[in-house]
Amino acid sequence: MDVWRLFQATTGDHLLTTSETELNHAKQIGYVSEGKIGAVSNSANSGLNPVYRFYNPQKHAHFYTDEASEASSLGNLGYVQEGFLGWC
Repeated sequence: MDVWRLFQATTGDHLLTTSETELNHAKQIGYVSEGKIGAVSNSANSGLNPVYRFYNPQKHAHFYTDEASEASSLGNLGYVQEGFLGWC
């Protein structure tokens, strides 16, 4: 799946998405598309790690990691998991 990167200048947030629906919605609410930046798998194939996607509503910031130990600690920092971006 293609990964698009968007930027929201007001908050300084970078949003990564594989969803064209989310891409279009984000542009409607002030994000600017920076284009496709790569690709991820849409399934957990052998040897691939999940890319966890988090959002911190107080900071208006997204955070991404493929490290399970890092992902498990982000709740303590105010981040809420939004699911997976994909697998890489």
